[in-house]
Amino acid sequence: MVAIDKEQKLTFVPISSISKEVSEGRALPVRYGDLLQLVRQLNDENQRLKAENDHLWKVAEGHPSSTPPVIVQQQAPPPDDGSAERREVRMMLLRSLLAPPRSTVNVNVTDCSRFPALCVGR
Repeated sequence: MVAIDKEQKLTFVPISSISKEVSEGRALPVRYGDLLQLVRQLNDENQRLKAENDHLWKVAEGHPSSTPPVIVQQQAPPPDDGSAERREVRMMLLRSLLAPPRSTVNVNVTDCSRFPALCVGR
């Protein structure tokens, strides 16, 4: 069942534990009013984003604006301190520990129908 938890977030509750979750106050069932409020909020947000998009298109088409352009500068990557190499060695060690051990098994097959004396005691 879809429910709302204490942080007002949607959560899924197994059918077998609905009554327990609701009685302990950890989840509330989603009501029609909640869905209606959510749809209204999404509609308002959609209208706001459309208006912002129209404004940005007008700015991009060349209408002057009073806001200065935003300049984004990328930061240089941090110097390598050898931790990447240590992580790689650690991963190789972990893989070797988790890999199944390789063993060699010698299997000798004898045909008892051709040489019955070889199969005595088997």
